[in-house]
Parts: sequence; structure tokens; C-alpha cells
Amino acid sequence: MGSFLSHSKSIFQYAYKEAQQLNKLSEYQTFLANNPIVGFFKELRDIEIHDSILGKHTVVSMKNKISLNTDDQITALANVKEDQNKPDMNISLSKKLEISKELINRLTNEGRKDLFDAIADKKSLYEEVTFNGETDIFELIDKYVNTISEFIEYGVEKHFIT
Repeated sequence: MGSFLSHSKSIFQYAYKEAQQLNKLSEYQTFLANNPIVGFFKELRDIEIHDSILGKHTVVSMKNKISLNTDDQITALANVKEDQNKPDMNISLSKKLEISKELINRLTNEGRKDLFDAIADKKSLYEEVTFNGETDIFELIDKYVNTISEFIEYGVEKHFIT
């Protein structure tokens, strides 16, 4: 995942340098402003590279989410639909939560004594990564790859990608 995130970010970095040199930065920034999924994946890349707290946390569920706190970094969610014989797999990412006063207050307000106790026991907490309500990483990657293709076409059309 880290390699994909780094390589895809490189596309935008090289285009940025070219747009800057060609005085086309406003066209570049317009595309990014209209396509927030680019910023979402940039943030994931920054988390992965700088904090190393993204990925391999595993959650498996049939009807209710059962969290297996394994310190792995990919989250797997298996949701079985009652009208189907085979499970509908949803693979998503989780990121490690920073323990803060705000998080403790949120857990207290939500009545999450189990998670509050986990913090007291120095266990890691993870939160599922979501973008516009979507959690399936393959769906998100597909949207991102399509956005990259659109970006390249747009950049060529606006003359900041040669």
C-alpha cells in the first residue's frame, strides 16, 4: 500500500513542478480543489510514511463488527447478507488513533467504557478510514486511479503536463 501511495503522489508532485514552471499553477490547484479524493490519498500517504500507523489492523465481521486487535494494518470486514449464500467482502483500512483529551472525552460521552479501559491498559485503538461514506479500499483505489487518469487528461489539455 505504501508503494502505491508514494508512486501515485509522485504524479501530482511532478505535475506541480511543471505547472509551477509553466505558470499554470491555478489550473493545477483547481483540479485538486474539485477532486478531494487526491487530498484523502495524500493524507493516507503522509500517515503511512511519517507515522507508520496505517494498515494491517484486522477486523472481521459477519453481522456485527468484531475487532481483532492484532496490530496488523489491513482491516478486513466480511458482511454476510441474509439473502445470499456467499459473504460480501469489504476490505478497508484502519488508522491508529492518537490518544488525546478529546478522544477520552468522546469515549466518555459515548459511554464506551470498554475502549476507555483499553486506553488505560495501554492498548492501541484504531479507527476505520472512510472517504465520503466509502470504506472499501478497492472501491476507493478504483476512484482514485480514475481521478489520476482524469488529472493527466486535464493537465495535458491545460498544458501543465507535457
